[in-house]
Amino acid sequence: MTELIKKFSTELLPDGGTVIAAVSGGADSMLLLYLLNEIKNSGIKDIALIAAHFNHGIRKNAVRDETLVKDYCLKNAIPFRTGRGNVPEYADRMKLSTETAARELRYGFLSSLSQDEKSNNGNKTVIATAHHMDDNAETILLNLIRGCGMSGLIGIKPSSIMGIGGCHTEIIRPMLLFSKADIVKAAEERGIPFVHDETNDIADASRNRLRLEIIPLLRGINPSISETLTRNASVLAEDEAFFGSYIESEYGSYVRKTDGIITADKARIAAAPLAVKRRIAKHILNLSGIEKDYSFSDIERTVALFDGAAGRSEKVGSILIQANACTVDFLSGDVLNLAALEEGQLLFSAERDDFAKLGAVKTSTGELEISLLDGSEAERVKRKLLSGARIEKEKGYLDFSKLGDEIIVRTKRDGDSFFPVGAPGRKNLGDIMTDIKLPLHRRRTLPIVESGGEIVFVPNIRISETVRVTEGTERILYLLYKDKLSK
Repeated sequence: MTELIKKFSTELLPDGGTVIAAVSGGADSMLLLYLLNEIKNSGIKDIALIAAHFNHGIRKNAVRDETLVKDYCLKNAIPFRTGRGNVPEYADRMKLSTETAARELRYGFLSSLSQDEKSNNGNKTVIATAHHMDDNAETILLNLIRGCGMSGLIGIKPSSIMGIGGCHTEIIRPMLLFSKADIVKAAEERGIPFVHDETNDIADASRNRLRLEIIPLLRGINPSISETLTRNASVLAEDEAFFGSYIESEYGSYVRKTDGIITADKARIAAAPLAVKRRIAKHILNLSGIEKDYSFSDIERTVALFDGAAGRSEKVGSILIQANACTVDFLSGDVLNLAALEEGQLLFSAERDDFAKLGAVKTSTGELEISLLDGSEAERVKRKLLSGARIEKEKGYLDFSKLGDEIIVRTKRDGDSFFPVGAPGRKNLGDIMTDIKLPLHRRRTLPIVESGGEIVFVPNIRISETVRVTEGTERILYLLYKDKLSK
């Protein structure tokens, strides 16, 4: 036991915190769970332990695996959590490989557990996975074959922060000094039950072919190939840490993250040397939550958007990358689901007087607050408007008497035009959005307020001249749009 604990990276465990062990039922994760429980019970580290198992909905033996883990946890008084997902359906919908889709759903489940634990107990919470030395060797070789820079040759890090579902989740990998042979031997000697995933024996996926065909050939040249690659990775990790710190200090202010959207300052990054642009692209892709599943080609396509024209876009994993006039936006799957509105989609409609009493209209991407001003309040606002006071772009003040009988809230249609207040005449709405450099993903999601067959207000743009407040205005319809996607 002492030798096993020495290899186990106990320094990664949070004293007084919670460790959520990702347990599939294989030898690797069952030994991980066993060692964590021993560390907890012996007092080596003061941790709370939870076992988490995710059923991907792929394999026939999935129920067997879940039962094995559940029974082991019950026998050893370890809290057990389980989740399920439909990987084939998710992969098809998001246009992902089965491996990538499985990882995204699995880590989404684990991250959700981590956030719940933090909320309930306030403890530092980490997710522990059973990645080992041979996994690391496979990752390094796979990255090299796909094409990568220095960071790809580092392989699997002992700990990292992943952006999952808009949350930052810490992942620890305390078994990177264990070989697969070490793990199987230790599990068998201690009578730890485990299952064998038969899909690992099929040379279909790239990683399986490496494990079953390529690495055995390399061991014929260097029997310690996994140890050698791990040692080289450790040296490169120190170099990468220095360069990463440099990028963060020199260029970190050019990248912002808010609610599933990462925005990069296009002009400033475009002026940087190519080597720096590549590192920024990798940094952002990591922040987006796709830390492993991108290639050198993905990095080059991302870099090209920093230098390219507005309107171009690329897809990397489940992240949509859009080049705008001044920014490059990285949109997560959660944001894309929010923004999946159809052209000209009706969001809400009501008679004018009923609309004024609503208080608010909610859409998938924000909320339109509504209030009707009259009497002294309307007079005060009118004086302010007529004096030329600056009005925030998300607010609209409309002469209530100039509105039609019905008010409609909808999304943008091709060919939309209106008469912006202060403009010499009608303008195409799409042209206005281009002129103000409105990001592409927000053009279809902004609520268009229409009445009497005319657009009367577009948040972030203007109200219509046809409903402008004048000296004769007595009642004012006040609208305020709170946009979830704004930055």
